Amino acid sequence: MSCIKYSAIGAIGFCISVLPHVTHAQSTEVSSGDTALFVPMVHECVEMPNAETCGKVRAVVTECAEEFERALCDVLFTEPDEVFDRPEMSASAQESLTETSEAIAEMTFEDVNEDEIEGIIEVSRADAERTMLRGDANPMSHSGPPSVEED
Repeated sequence: MSCIKYSAIGAIGFCISVLPHVTHAQSTEVSSGDTALFVPMVHECVEMPNAETCGKVRAVVTECAEEFERALCDVLFTEPDEVFDRPEMSASAQESLTETSEAIAEMTFEDVNEDEIEGIIEVSRADAERTMLRGDANPMSHSGPPSVEED
């Protein structure tokens, strides 16, 4: 056999042996990149769903798994525009959220003590008062129309 035949056979053998590894590497990049879309707290929950990692984000994750809308779910992603503008990323993110939500449904969480609930209520009350004090910036305000000054 000539040197050219050995080179051609060697090149074909090399391609056949490397091709499965290249394909496998590409498929793992896509799956590991899915969770990189999420902000750190959600990323931890999606990567390893348990009571500790999902405790602070369980309501939002569950809500977004049920109703995947930009207004509800954009806070979960590091680049929300990219996720919602690309259908394949949206589908992948929604699938991850659904799987995580199903895992959350099977979890039991520690009871919240009464002091924490009162603290949460006070924080919510303060936010409501800030909104009320903003007046015109408050879309839920029921103030009347501005008065017309007489000359």
